[in-house]
Amino acid sequence: MNTGRLAISATLFAALTVGCSAAPASTQQATPSPAATVSATATGSPSPAATITTLGNGDEGLAAGTYRLDLANAETVRDGESRWPAALVTVPDGWSNHDGWLVLRGGLETTTVAVQFWSVAQVYGNPCKWQGTLFTPGPTVDDLVKALVARPLRNATKPTDVMVDGNPGRYLEWSVPAGIDFATCDADQGTNYFESWKGPLDNSDRYQQAPGQIDRLWIVNISGDRLVIDAFSMPSATSADIKELLAVVASIRFSR
Repeated sequence: MNTGRLAISATLFAALTVGCSAAPASTQQATPSPAATVSATATGSPSPAATITTLGNGDEGLAAGTYRLDLANAETVRDGESRWPAALVTVPDGWSNHDGWLVLRGGLETTTVAVQFWSVAQVYGNPCKWQGTLFTPGPTVDDLVKALVARPLRNATKPTDVMVDGNPGRYLEWSVPAGIDFATCDADQGTNYFESWKGPLDNSDRYQQAPGQIDRLWIVNISGDRLVIDAFSMPSATSADIKELLAVVASIRFSR
C-alpha cells in the first residue's frame, strides 16, 4: 500500500481512539438507522447567490449558504483531466470545508456527519484484511455497485435507482461492524485501517473512522464519468444531524 495519504486521513476523528478494545474483532454488522431511509433522490435547490465562493485547500468554517467545489482539482476526484464539473452545495450554519472536496458539520475531530466526493479507481476486496486485495472494478456505475455490495463486513443495502440533478445513478448504504476492533485489521506504518477504496491519486485513500459508521452512497453517471457522493454519519450522530446531512446532499447541483 502506498504510504502517502490525504491530510484528512491522518487527522479526522483522532479523538475517537478507535481500535483500542482488547476484545477480538466481531462480525456484528451495524444496521443503518431509520433516518437513512429518507428518499435518496437529491431534490433540493441551492440558495440564490450573486457570487458563489469556491472552496479550496485548508480548513474553514462556513456561514450558511451555497458554495462551489471544483471537482477537477479535488484530491479525491482529479485525474489529470479537466472534464469534471463543479459541485454546488448548500450547507447550514455550523458546517465547514476541508480542502474543497469535503464539507462537514463542525470540525475534523468533532464532526458527526459529512459529505465528500470521490472518483473511485480501485476497491479493497476485504476492508479489514485488506493487504493485497485491491482490484479495479469496471468503469460503469453498475460495475462499482456490484463490487461494493459484494464486500464482506459492510452489510450493504439493496441498490436503488436515483437521479442527482438530472444525472442517473444508484444508491446504497453500507456500514462498519459496530463491534469490530480496528486493531485486528491490517496496518500501514503501524496504524491499523478499515479500508474502502482508493481514488485516482496514490495518496487518495478512503478508509473508515470508527465502528458503527454508516456511509450513504450516491454513485452517479455524469456525462459518462462515475462520481461517488459519500455522505457518512458517525454513531454519535443525532436525527437532527442526519436530517442536515440529507438536506446537504439534496442541494447538490453540478455546473460546468
